[in-house]
Amino acid sequence: MKEILKASVPAPSRSGWPVRFLAVLLVVLLAWILRPVLAAIVIGGFVVLVGQKPCERLVVALRGRRGLAASLATAAVSLIVLVPVATTMTLAAREATDALRFVSHDDEAARALRALVAKLPTFVSDQIPAIVESAKEALLGLVGSLPPLVPRALASTTRLLISLLLTIVTMFFLFRDGPVLVRFLRSISPLSGAQTESMLGEVREVALGLFRGGVLVGVFHGTTAALGLFLFSIPHALLLGSLCAVASFVPLVGTGLIAVPLIAGVSLTGAVGKAIGLAIWFLVIVGASDQLLRPLVSKGQMALPRPLLFLTLFGGLQVFGPIGLLLGPLLGSLAVVALRLCACPSH
Repeated sequence: MKEILKASVPAPSRSGWPVRFLAVLLVVLLAWILRPVLAAIVIGGFVVLVGQKPCERLVVALRGRRGLAASLATAAVSLIVLVPVATTMTLAAREATDALRFVSHDDEAARALRALVAKLPTFVSDQIPAIVESAKEALLGLVGSLPPLVPRALASTTRLLISLLLTIVTMFFLFRDGPVLVRFLRSISPLSGAQTESMLGEVREVALGLFRGGVLVGVFHGTTAALGLFLFSIPHALLLGSLCAVASFVPLVGTGLIAVPLIAGVSLTGAVGKAIGLAIWFLVIVGASDQLLRPLVSKGQMALPRPLLFLTLFGGLQVFGPIGLLLGPLLGSLAVVALRLCACPSH
C-alpha cells in the first residue's frame, strides 16, 4: 500500500480529458466494489482520525517504528471498545433473561398486571383483554417463525464478525499508512493547497466533533441513567442505562425515548414520588450534559449548522443505515465547505 501511494502522479496534460473521464469512471467502480465493506472503512477511519495524535506520539516514543505503533494502537482501541461492549451486552442479555423469568412467573406477573390495570382509566382497561389476546397470537406466530430465522441469525453473526475483522484491519493500515495516504490525496487533489487543507481539516473536525459530542456524551448519559435507576431501585438498571446511551444519539429526543415511558410506567404503578424523583434525575443530572458537558468536550466546531446537522443525521440513517450517523454529517460538512470555497475561491 505504501508503494502504491508513494508512486509519483504525473501531471495531466491539457488534452487529458479522456484520462480524467477514465479516472472518474474507475473511482466510481471502486466505490461500488467497496460498498459492502463501507461500514468497516468508515468506522475504522473514524477511529483513526480520533486517535491520530496519540498514535503519532506513540510513533515518536518508539523512535519512528510506525508499524509497531500501529499494532499497539489497534490493539489498544480494540480492547478499549470491544471489552466494554462485550461486557455490557453480556450483562444486558443476563438482565433481559431475568426480566423474561419475571414475566414467566404467572402469579407475580398477574398481580403486577392487575395492579397496573386497576389504575388505568375505564376506557383503556376495557381494551386490555383484546390487547392481551392479540399479543398471545403475535407471540405464538413469532415462536413458530423462529426455526427458519436461525440460519439468518447465523449469517448475520458471521457478517458481523467479518465486518469487525475488516474494521480492525482497516484501523491498522490507516494508523500505519495514514500520513502517506494524506500526502497522496494532496498530490492528486484538483484543488489548491489551501482548499485541500480545508477539506481534510473538515474531515478531522467532523470525526472529533462526533466523538466528543456523541460518543462521550452517550457514555455519560448511559452511566448517569443507570446510576439513577439503581439509586431509585428500578430493576434492570444496566440494561435500561445501555438503552439510554444508544438513544442519546437520536437528535432532539435523545434519552427521552427511554426516560418518558419509564417514568410513566413507574407513576402508573402508584410510586408517584419515585417517578418524580426519576424525572428530576433525568432532567438535572442526565440532561446536564447537553448544557455543560457537550459544549465542554466539543471544543471544535463543524462547518455544519445545527439544523442541517439534524437533517443529515436522519437522512444518513435512512440512506446508509446506522453508519449514516457518521457519513451524513461528514458529507453535509464537506458540502458546506465546498460551497464556501466556491464563494471564496481564493481561500
